[in-house]
Amino acid sequence: MGEPLRVLIVEDSEDDTLLLVRELQRGGYDPTFERVDSAEAMARALAARSWQIVLADYTMPQFKGTDALELLKETRLDIPLIFVSGATGEDLAVAAMKTGAHDYVIKGNLKRLTPAIARELREAEIRRQRKRDGESLRRQEKRMWVLYEINQAITCILDLRDLVNILIQNINLFLPYSASTVSLLNQETRELESVPGISLRETQWRSHILKRALAWENLVLEAKSPVAVRNIQKDLRAEEAEFFRNHGLVAYLGAPLLGQHEILGVLGYYADEEREFEEEEVRFLTTLAGQAGIAIRNSQLYEKTKSQVVESEKAKQVKDEFLVVLARELSVALETATTSAGSIRETMLQGPGEKAALEQVAGHSTELVTRIQSLLAATKAEAKLT
Repeated sequence: MGEPLRVLIVEDSEDDTLLLVRELQRGGYDPTFERVDSAEAMARALAARSWQIVLADYTMPQFKGTDALELLKETRLDIPLIFVSGATGEDLAVAAMKTGAHDYVIKGNLKRLTPAIARELREAEIRRQRKRDGESLRRQEKRMWVLYEINQAITCILDLRDLVNILIQNINLFLPYSASTVSLLNQETRELESVPGISLRETQWRSHILKRALAWENLVLEAKSPVAVRNIQKDLRAEEAEFFRNHGLVAYLGAPLLGQHEILGVLGYYADEEREFEEEEVRFLTTLAGQAGIAIRNSQLYEKTKSQVVESEKAKQVKDEFLVVLARELSVALETATTSAGSIRETMLQGPGEKAALEQVAGHSTELVTRIQSLLAATKAEAKLT
């Protein structure tokens, strides 16, 4: 059994086509081929399947080899085309190569055919690999830019709701997913609470989302590592598959939101087609989730600190109000005592020693009233400042 080869033959002669096929077999190939002799037939063949090589007769009367080459160029498919012709002559071969063909082989000397095909297949694979490398590099650059943009957006935001919104907006702006969701772990109930992505209305999401966490989100929590589902609509754990079908959500990838080694929730990605997530893609999304987890943890600490400050201010306000009331009551009591002492001194006491003692009591009471009134004024002023 030879090496499989998918070859499209542009030829108006069945005999010449069989001649080419036999030469390919002698050269070690097991060809799967189709013969076409018109532009319409060639266009249909190119659209119907993937070809590795095109062999075209250069001098057909109705559909020339150069016409076949132009049609192939229009499709932008990277398939090598080799002219095979009965016409000879160096000038003819040079003219054929100038049109953009990869080689020119004479039917009377087909020994060059299989080496030429092998060479063109190798060079085509090199071009495809370079293209893949270039696309991979562009994806990496784009993902690095995404990380930078999201990092810039979330590092200066401490409000949790704003942080989640900015995170989801940037993810959906730069990444080819239909929806993104953030589910945060409630610290009291230890249950996930979902926040919808911008491509889904919040009312729609919350009205259809399960009362408990989605099964695959729980798997992320348990494993503390990414979980991918090829097709959530077919997954037996998807209790609301109809909702996901209506919104065109098919594949799922969830990554844990980690803050200082503590799991805070799940960052979810939904694609609009069934797919396997690539390792590079999973690694990138995990990195993004880790970055977001740190920012969310900082936001939660900020919210906690802000709550503690509010409670502290409330306690201080209660203390100030208590001091005001206490000072007022003490002031009234001491003023009453001072007045009573003065009355006793004038009407009841006769001896100089008794009057002196009572005057001393009255003096101390007056001094205490003055100090309490000063405390009252200071407390009121401090309360107004805060």
